Amino acid sequence: MHEVLDILSNDHRHMERLLNCIDYQKDQLLDPACTNDVSIIMEILDYLTEYPGQCHHPAEECIYAVLLQKQAIAPELIWHIQIDHTELENLGKYVGKTLCGLVDGGDISKEYFVFVLEFYAQRQIDHMQREEQIFFPAVRSNFSSKDWAKIGDELNEILAPVSGRDVHQEYEDFYERIMQAEKYQFTAPELLNYS
Repeated sequence: MHEVLDILSNDHRHMERLLNCIDYQKDQLLDPACTNDVSIIMEILDYLTEYPGQCHHPAEECIYAVLLQKQAIAPELIWHIQIDHTELENLGKYVGKTLCGLVDGGDISKEYFVFVLEFYAQRQIDHMQREEQIFFPAVRSNFSSKDWAKIGDELNEILAPVSGRDVHQEYEDFYERIMQAEKYQFTAPELLNYS
């Protein structure tokens, strides 16, 4: 069942890739010479707000519970990560509303939107690094096959097809569509060579 950690790590790589795209798009947004198509930013924000709440965070929360029962990690570390989940979801929604305000010609300046977007992106990166450096190693060193078996059904329910829908696969497909749109719209070498 340790492949669940591979899925979660892969999710982080996807999110990092999307944050790189946002960074490129943000620079384009501030360049007066560029046409500003914010649709990719909107799609990425949707992905970063919706997918973690649907699959990624529930899987992590399931694993946290076992870590806490085993007293394998300080409860406050788990608490901080769980607080991050809520804050990132709320912040992602705020960034989306700010972008809508910018597009609709409200009182939102491009500079303010970029500030909010950069803050959000950095919070995402900090959160993922904390999980990769603290949470994942604690799971790898403390989980036994019995622990994985104990939560296997719950994890399968979170990550596997439900009611004929494979939510995880839908988001994987959505991610690929975003990546393809980014690849065709821009030719930044650092984006196209990312694996």
